[in-house]
Amino acid sequence: MRKIPDTRENPRFVLLSTAWDACFGHRRGRSWFSQLFMAIAAIAISACSYIPGVSDEEEGLDKGTVGYVQGFFGGVAADEPQAVLIARDVLAAGGTAGDAAVALYFMLSVTYPSAAGLGGGGICLARDPKTNSIETLDFLSQTSTGKQGVRVNVPGNPRGFFALHAKYGNLTWAEMIRPAEQAARFGTQISRAFAKQVEKAPGVFAASAEAREIFNNGQGGVIGEGSLLKQQSLSTLLARIRSRGGGTIYSGPFARQFAQAAQDDGAALTYEDLRSFKPIWRGNIEVPFVNRTALHFLMPRTQAGTMAAKSMALAIHDKRYAEAEENERGHLVAEVTQRALVDGGKGFAKIEREDGETAIQLSGDYIESLMSSYHDDRVVRLVVDKPVQLSVAGRGGETSFTVVDRKGGVVVCSLTMNGTFGSGRMARGLGVFLANPAGSFAERDLSLGGFIVISKFRKRFFMAGAASGGAAAQSALAQVVLRAGAGTKDSLETAMARKRLFRNPATATTEYETGLAQSELDALRRRGHDLKPVEKIGAVNLAICETGLPAKIPVCGIRTDPRGFGLATSPGS
Repeated sequence: MRKIPDTRENPRFVLLSTAWDACFGHRRGRSWFSQLFMAIAAIAISACSYIPGVSDEEEGLDKGTVGYVQGFFGGVAADEPQAVLIARDVLAAGGTAGDAAVALYFMLSVTYPSAAGLGGGGICLARDPKTNSIETLDFLSQTSTGKQGVRVNVPGNPRGFFALHAKYGNLTWAEMIRPAEQAARFGTQISRAFAKQVEKAPGVFAASAEAREIFNNGQGGVIGEGSLLKQQSLSTLLARIRSRGGGTIYSGPFARQFAQAAQDDGAALTYEDLRSFKPIWRGNIEVPFVNRTALHFLMPRTQAGTMAAKSMALAIHDKRYAEAEENERGHLVAEVTQRALVDGGKGFAKIEREDGETAIQLSGDYIESLMSSYHDDRVVRLVVDKPVQLSVAGRGGETSFTVVDRKGGVVVCSLTMNGTFGSGRMARGLGVFLANPAGSFAERDLSLGGFIVISKFRKRFFMAGAASGGAAAQSALAQVVLRAGAGTKDSLETAMARKRLFRNPATATTEYETGLAQSELDALRRRGHDLKPVEKIGAVNLAICETGLPAKIPVCGIRTDPRGFGLATSPGS
């Protein structure tokens, strides 16, 4: 496997096509709405005598072999670097976004089990480039029903990603699991991303003797960054999943063994809990965007999960955000955030589009009604009937990723253990951390976000992203999209790095990331905002393709959140 430099060491690099790099070298990302930029770029690139990436496949290499795809193969962004490298190789071997997402997830279960263990669950949004259709896959699981022991969540990830591969995969299932299996068996070096997770939960292993043994550094503490981590029991389980499929832990004799192993470590998980779990396919929520494109958001479990879709609809309707003065935009973000939170899932309805198809959207009249109390010069304190305690920091144990393939296939996922390492308990002898039950379904759904931007008429993909990290995750995602794609001059890099804020209607406070510009703080104070500094608001993984995908000469950008220690990679990186 060739070494890929960390994008944090090379901040100029985004997912630009090899064609662009061959002619000009690296350039900073641009807003994909800049028509002049695109015109100049198209003319300049056409002057190159050689454009790698136009010929997709390398002669003599079999599909499934790294290097099968030459030039542009897509891109990946996630919170843990080693998993990103595996997904990159799958794309370079001719795999789809679905293939790469599966390989990435199972590697995360080894290198990032604090947030993506086999015992956790999640939700994904996937685009089929052939049909231009987008659908939600929900494998957030329910609480166990056992009478004795600690309640945990039923594992959702193995069956969820098995369902994703069955519908969106192309390469063989076994080959997507093998890298994770080998990593668990022979060991991986603990990344900084995972080491930081371990540091946040010093007492998490107290509930499980097996966990203490696996993560023991031999000196009375836990292993840290750079240490070799071997997980033999997990490797054996992954080998079984590789050979028998993701459903192996949900029915039959092994499911009974799994339930018993969980009970042996004090978890109230039963065989019936496992047998009854099934992933759910659903549609999506659509928000008309710019240039005849549309944002498609995850269809959530609860009304709270519509927050990103609703806040985006309020912000971009009638070009409100694009035409606002810069010193008003933070105030506008705060106001649409609190309105989306208080209003919940109200107003979404099935409508008929121009092309005759139906979509779940908010009507223009509903948006205008919801924004009728908005004032550009002062904050409005909304009445909250049933306040929900929301935490920007969250419980931890969450992660997200974005995968794009060369044909415009896309998978974005947000995963959770409902706490760092979940319950801290393991299925004894199997190496699997069991997730916590959700403390609040509303807060859980707010902490998981994902979207895809496509053109229904041109049948192209343009943008996608996923977010995690506390109740403000969806707000963080919306803010990055507004800065990167709603008419501002921010580059993708600038949009990702820009300080964020979150309006909490329950406490009537506006929380902001430390380091927010003084001019922006002053603008918020003048409007009456009660301000509270916080360390971090959300973690986002984003991809933008200015040319759209598929494209003969793709020009794309991909970023992982600079607040974390993840990786974004694509051809040339």
